[in-house]
Amino acid sequence: MDIISAINIKNGKVFTGRESAADDWEDPLALAHHLEEKGVDKLHIVDIDAAVKIVEDNKPLIKEIVRQVKIPVQVAGGIRQLIQIGNLLDAGVDQVVLGTIAVQYPNLLYQIIRNFGAERIAVSMDILGNKIRYSGWKKGVAMPIKIFIRLVEAQGVNRIIYTDIERVHTMQGINFEKIREIAEYTRANLTVAGGIRSIEDIQDIARLKRYRVDSIIIGKAIFSAETDILDQIRYLRQGGHQSLPVK
Repeated sequence: MDIISAINIKNGKVFTGRESAADDWEDPLALAHHLEEKGVDKLHIVDIDAAVKIVEDNKPLIKEIVRQVKIPVQVAGGIRQLIQIGNLLDAGVDQVVLGTIAVQYPNLLYQIIRNFGAERIAVSMDILGNKIRYSGWKKGVAMPIKIFIRLVEAQGVNRIIYTDIERVHTMQGINFEKIREIAEYTRANLTVAGGIRSIEDIQDIARLKRYRVDSIIIGKAIFSAETDILDQIRYLRQGGHQSLPVK
């Protein structure tokens, strides 16, 4: 189970779901180094400004993070053009995550994957209730979730990042039944995000490994002094539990 840590960037600073930057982590580059030292497998950087306002102000900072850290970095937020994808991959980004373009123009995914390779492209499936949201979660699409999954898989997508919007920034824990339903249906490799707050959540998700659920994205729990979730993960791994123990 790969542990991916999220860094949301807004106005050049770390954004944790509140209107102000995190008290302890304001500098995204410093946070990236800290997470790398904590032993996470990958960084998931979301450009909030690009997703909402379609601006490129944070891209130089993101590219600097990619240049300085040694672990892989995937980037999401406002990526809607082939030239943007190419520029990020040329800068060393491991994987580009597509949301809005995948929802609005799913048939373009075949050409994108043909140009850049399936291993370099992931599709973000952000769900609120039973609706897929896009454009910074401001818009929704009536397409059933299972139809969307089959459509993007038919274009050659082999990585879907499923985010449960209802659980993001809440620290309420995961909705395991909903994750399992999607995992059982999806043929692509699946990354899960939204609500992960404890080792128990991670252990529950690890039970779905046979459905190609192989990674999780941890967001707000990173900043919680109550959980110390990254320290707990590192402790378990040092004990030989690279995949984390299953209950």
